[in-house]
Amino acid sequence: MEIKSAIQRKQESMDFLRSKGISVIEHLPAIEENHEVTLRTVDEVARRAIALCIVAVRGECVGAGDMTPREIGDLQNMITARFNADGFFTPNEMKFLLDDTKDLHAATQFS
Repeated sequence: MEIKSAIQRKQESMDFLRSKGISVIEHLPAIEENHEVTLRTVDEVARRAIALCIVAVRGECVGAGDMTPREIGDLQNMITARFNADGFFTPNEMKFLLDDTKDLHAATQFS
């Protein structure tokens, strides 16, 4: 398997987007080089995806404004239990999940 540099990956991505008629921003930097990246395992990716979905559900519920904090917490806890996801969250995500206020700014950031 060929390992491509950040510049090569950026160029290929931009070429692909252009081929689909999507505008690109030329001056954006390339991201990390291969030696700077630690790839996540399939399980790690799945755990992050589950965590992000749960956090987004809370953000959407808070933002919609039609559920009480208790109802939001109950839904969040039910989904978390269903996926056994207690240890999947970052410290910032946990702070948001445990916040019973209806902080619309935080809800927007996490949804």
